[in-house]
This record gives sequence, C-alpha cells and structure tokens, in this order.
Amino acid sequence: MANSGNDLDFSMLDDSLGDSTDNTSNIIPTVELEDHQIDPRYVRSSYSSSQLLHACPRKYQLKCLQAEKAEDASTSVTFAFGKTVGFGIAELVSGNTLHQTIFKMFLEWDVDFLAENVKQKKSFAHATNAIQMLASRLEDGELSEYVVATCAGKPAAELSFRIKFPGKHAIHTYRGYLDLVLQNIMTGEFTVMENKTNSGTWVNHYQYKNSSQATGYGVVLDQIEGDKSSYDVLYFVFMTKLLRYEEFSFPKNYHQRALWLRDRMWDVQTVERLFEQEGNYGIWPMNGENCTAFGRNCEYMDVCHLDTQNLMSKLKENQLQELDKEGNIREYDFELTLEDLL
Repeated sequence: MANSGNDLDFSMLDDSLGDSTDNTSNIIPTVELEDHQIDPRYVRSSYSSSQLLHACPRKYQLKCLQAEKAEDASTSVTFAFGKTVGFGIAELVSGNTLHQTIFKMFLEWDVDFLAENVKQKKSFAHATNAIQMLASRLEDGELSEYVVATCAGKPAAELSFRIKFPGKHAIHTYRGYLDLVLQNIMTGEFTVMENKTNSGTWVNHYQYKNSSQATGYGVVLDQIEGDKSSYDVLYFVFMTKLLRYEEFSFPKNYHQRALWLRDRMWDVQTVERLFEQEGNYGIWPMNGENCTAFGRNCEYMDVCHLDTQNLMSKLKENQLQELDKEGNIREYDFELTLEDLL
C-alpha cells in the first residue's frame, strides 16, 4: 500500500524504466513504479473522466489502465456521431461552406463509414442530414446576431486548454475543448456555444444547467477577453429522433467558476486518497448502481471484480508524458495553472 511521497515529475522517471525483453525499435519499454509513485494515467482528466470517477471509481481505474473491455458497436457509433455533428456545427458556423464542412466531417468520422445505430438514428448519413438542416437555418438568419470570436488571430473554434492542479504525489491535469466562442455584433458580449446531440423524444434543459463542462469554459474565456464576471453558454442540441434543434442558454458567473475550481481539486484529492488507500493496482471501490447506463451494461461488467494486474495494460515509457497520435508531446492553445486562475 502506497502512503507517502513527494510531488513527482514523471519526466524524471528514467531510473524506474524497466528493461524491455526485446530491443527492437518497435517495442516500447514498460515502466515499474516505486510504491510512492502514482501511475501517471490517473492524473490526466477531462470532463468525461471526471464524470466516470464520480459514477464509479473502479470503472475510472480500469479505463485509465486500459483494461480489456467488451466492445459495443452501438456505443462507438454514438460517440462518433456526437463528435462529428459537434465538429460540423462548429465548422459551418465558422463560415465554411456546406460542402467543405461535410468533407471535413467525413475525415473526422472514425468508425466504419456505414456503421449505424438504427434505434437512435445515428450514422454518418444522419450526421450530414443534421448539418444540412443547420445550413438551411443559417441561411434564414439563425445566429445572425453573432460572429465567431477571434483568438490569437484565428477563429475561436475547437480551442484546447489544459490546467495543472497541484497534488501531494503528482501534478494533475484537466484538459478540455471549447466548441465555439461567439461575439454579439451589437453588444460585444461573448457567448460559449456548446454543441450536443440527444436521442430522446424530449430534452430537460436542466440537465445542462449546472454542467461542470460549461462552467469550466469560463476560465479559458477569461484568457481570451480578460477578467470577466459573467458570460452565457448557448446549448445547441440536435434531437436525432425528432430531427430538430433545441436551443437554450444559461448565464455563468465568477462564483460558479470558483466552485468549479474547488470541485476539480476535490477530484484530485479523491484520486490521491484512493491511491494512498488501495495503491495503484488494488481494487478501487465499485458503485453497482452505475453498472448500467443509457440501457447498456458497463463494458467491465463481468471482470471488474478480478485482480487489477490481470486486467490492466502495463505502463509504458511513452505514457509518462501526454503524447498525440503522432507520438509528439501534445500541445494546447492554453496552458494554465491553478495559480493563474485564482
């Protein structure tokens, strides 16, 4: 059980690197951690991983450790659909033509081109239909009171950010992306546009009212506009079964952003407390009431009670730092620390 240690810079773990059993260049060496060293895969979070931690620490643990899971084709299509539609909305509102947008959506679609969730009406064809509907609405004057804001000389679309939070055992990071930042042409006020999809037959807008995802955007908006006490979040939700968009907005203020920072520090303390109590590879607590969600079983349903080290993927040297798909250190539009935001 790990219960002590100082702040850890994972770039300095050279002494902890395990020997590879194969010296060929395509084999990545694994890493053996000391008892006081937290696995770096636990300390990189986002909105979705924070939700997972709150719902079930065991599922959070197994996902971080890249445990083998049951594949669900419908889930893959659902994620691809939501990501692609959100991307398409941002591209279209940013001024790209419909043809340009659909081509970029095609490049963004990362599952089989003909894959479809029939029940929820989610596929690439349904995604293009959603964007065609939005194009017609934009031609009729939808969002005409806004222009896309600029940031560092480029449109404020798909802006990425990473915030560093101090921990007892390591520096933790929280990363996110803003779909769009709009500016009212009359008032100059900024609005964060959050693009969503929903496969229900109605939407309760209060499910978005206190979303930590949208509240966190304020810390980045301050970097664009300067210190600002409040801003609006405009939700643009495509209802896949109803074939229409629902829109609603919520104001966010400085007090809410301060609470958001407190909540992220709570996440940091929770992960470190679990590490201290159970170690990196003990069995973290499981919340059985979250074994099903959205009508689907958890992908770790039949294995989560088994020994972690028999399920996990070993920590590799290239996982000590956050890398992109090309193996380069990932870069963000905004790199912030907790001290920057206080």
